[in-house]
This record gives sequence, C-alpha cells and structure tokens, in this order.
Amino acid sequence: MKRVVILGLVGCLYIVSSVFLPDVSANTADVSKIPNGAVFSCDTCHSSGNDFIGPYNSAGRRWTAALAALDSDGDGYSNGVELQDPTGAWVQGQPAPGNPNLVTNPGEASSHPAGTPTVTPTRTPTRTPTRTPTPTIVPTSTPTRTPTLTGTPTSTPTITPTPVPPTSTPTVAPSQPTNTPIPATSTPTITPTPAPPTSTPTDIPTPPPGTATPEPPTPTEIPTETPAIDTPTPDPGPCADPRVVVTMPQVHFIPGDTCGCTAYVCNPGPDTLTGYPLFAVLDAYGSYFFAPGFTPALDYYMLDFTAGQTAVIVIPAFVWPGGVGSGDGVRIYGALTTPDMSALYGSMGQFRFSWSE
Repeated sequence: MKRVVILGLVGCLYIVSSVFLPDVSANTADVSKIPNGAVFSCDTCHSSGNDFIGPYNSAGRRWTAALAALDSDGDGYSNGVELQDPTGAWVQGQPAPGNPNLVTNPGEASSHPAGTPTVTPTRTPTRTPTRTPTPTIVPTSTPTRTPTLTGTPTSTPTITPTPVPPTSTPTVAPSQPTNTPIPATSTPTITPTPAPPTSTPTDIPTPPPGTATPEPPTPTEIPTETPAIDTPTPDPGPCADPRVVVTMPQVHFIPGDTCGCTAYVCNPGPDTLTGYPLFAVLDAYGSYFFAPGFTPALDYYMLDFTAGQTAVIVIPAFVWPGGVGSGDGVRIYGALTTPDMSALYGSMGQFRFSWSE
C-alpha cells in the first residue's frame, strides 16, 4: 500500500512539473537557470549547431554578468540582450525579465533582435619603428683601409636560477556528494499538562453511632491523548542567523486545494552568499526526490543569496488533483551546505504535510 501511495505522489508531482514547469527533456535545472529559458526550452543550448552551450558550460552552468556580455553566436547582440537581461542581473528564482515575446536564441546567429547591431570599432595598434644607429667613419691621410673592429669581448654571466624547493600544499579533496538523505530534525510536540481538578468540599452527614462510615468511591482518571498537529511555518521574520525555512499553504490537502512550496533563505549578511548549494528534498516514506527536478538523482539550486531574506519557489502553486489516494508523514526539507557539500551551513528547515480524497 505504501508503494502505491509513493507512486501516486510522484506521479502527481510529474503531472505538476509537466503542466507548470518548462520542458525538462534535456535538464530541468538548466532551463530554470537561464533568464527566459522557457521560451526556447532545451533548444536554448541544444539546437543544431548551437554556439551558446560552450560558454554556458565554461561559466559553470550558471547565468552571470560575464556570460550575459558575451555574443556567443556572433550575430552582433550579446547573450543578455537576446535573453532580455543585458546586464546579467537576473538570478534563478526571480520572475523572467523583460518581454518574452522579444527573446531570441543566443546560440543561433539567424535568431537575433530586429535592427542593426552597434559594432564597437577595434583599435589597431600603431607600430613604432626601431631606430638603427649609423656608424661614423673617421677619414685618415693613409690609404683607406677597411678597419678591423677589434674588441675585447665582455663576458656576460649566465644567471642560473636557484630552484626553490616546492612547498607542500595539502589538497583537500571535496567530499563526494551522495544520495544520502539529510537527516530529519526532530521537532518536539508540546502537549499541555492538564491542571488538576479543584476539590470542592461537600458536607457529609454524620451517621448514627454504631453505623459504619461508607468509603466514597475513588474516581478513575481517564487520560486524554492530545494529537500532535503540524501547523504552517510562520513568516521567517528577521534573519538573525543563516537558515532555511520551508512553507506550504496548509498541512492537509484535499482535491481542489491550492498547493505549493517556498523555501526562504535567511542570510544575516553583510556579504552575499555565493557558491552555497540550496537543497530541497521531498521525503516520501524513505524515498528521496531532489528539487528542482524531483528525481532520485542528486540535484540542487546554485544561487547568490544577498543579505536578508530570499524566497525560492520549490513547487509552483497548483490545484491538488483527485485520484491520488491519501497519505501522511511526508516531509520537504530545505538546507544550505558548505560549497564543498561536506556539512550543513546554518539551520535546516522542514515541513510535514498529508492529503486525502
């Protein structure tokens, strides 16, 4: 039964990604890492003879200001102009910049904006001639002889560099990321302790002499079980320390409810966090699916997080469908790691939810 529920949930996420996310036949993460990447989808990099894929790989498969300034296909327009982000200011997770109707393919010279590009002239260096000295001939009264130049050769010492012994610098091998799930953080459930009942004295009549005093019955206390219920995580508020807070609209979903997931990354600053991977992992009964592709293969977001709070859309809003059964105890974890992925950076967040027909 649990396997059927997992397959139903993964199938639901596949439907959501097919309807609400760009074409992911090549690489879902790459499409979402390029401004207006949904316009040409995989053809942004993988069309026949595409010239954009090389510079994109050289940039670490990230959208940067330097990549935006390049003209990969040589059509006279930079990659940023063709993708409506001339300065490279857009970062993954933000709305698509500019006008999608004006987007052209940065890897195909035949696809470019209308008009004539402005060509920046290339300065040709001016060569400075080298002056050759003219020898001066001193005339003599004797027949002219071809003077033989006699000179004492000057010994030019050869400087032999003394090799400096190399300094042994240990190379720290980065930890190889594996598909090992991030351990769940145990969230304690606070169960209020019931206040003891207040005893109200009752006047008991005194029986006649010689009559046994009856013992009052001892009441039996029946404990009341307080169920633990997850509530939506509130707004993360001020970023006093680095952490990730995961939120969803509610904790239980039925067909017709609006569902989605957002991860809030808190950077107390003042510097921008660059090169710190953001992981968002769906834990469905011990099976782990990594965003943004939601497959078992290791995947993550690589963004620049400025000081303050940054919202990253993990699952776009959609209407919860019917026919997916019911389930409980499914969680979505969110956390930053160090650049070499060897340890968590800051606090990890999680959100538990359930669903039924």
